[in-house]
Amino acid sequence: MQIPSPYTMDDARAFLESVGERSHKFGRLMDWAIRWDDEKLIGMISFQGTPAFARGKDEIGFWLAKPCWGQGIMTETLLVFSRLAFDTYRLTELEAGIFSSNISSVRVVEKCGFKWMKKIPNAYLKNGEPVDAELYVLRKNP
Repeated sequence: MQIPSPYTMDDARAFLESVGERSHKFGRLMDWAIRWDDEKLIGMISFQGTPAFARGKDEIGFWLAKPCWGQGIMTETLLVFSRLAFDTYRLTELEAGIFSSNISSVRVVEKCGFKWMKKIPNAYLKNGEPVDAELYVLRKNP
């Protein structure tokens, strides 16, 4: 995954197009906005739509605006999102690849029951530089 920096209007347009294409391809919503009370966008959470989606597994991704960190918003969002994945979408396993340096996101997935599986060297590109990731997995309870 390449995260553009700086993030331009063209990047935003391309992202919105991909949201629509992915929802059409999978026949269901794949991306959700996280909004503040005043309707401002403060984050997103998404299914990645990996090839394993048809077999009941998928990777998720999320982000939250910095002023909203440390308030439990993403933990609450991920708990609800996981229930949606398992109960409505009938997935059996979720994966989350977290930048190794992102301790806050590691805490979020751990609080939501995800278990650490392994470190993945050079998993992503950020600002043109490779970054390592920690792979976490949450399996549906039988």
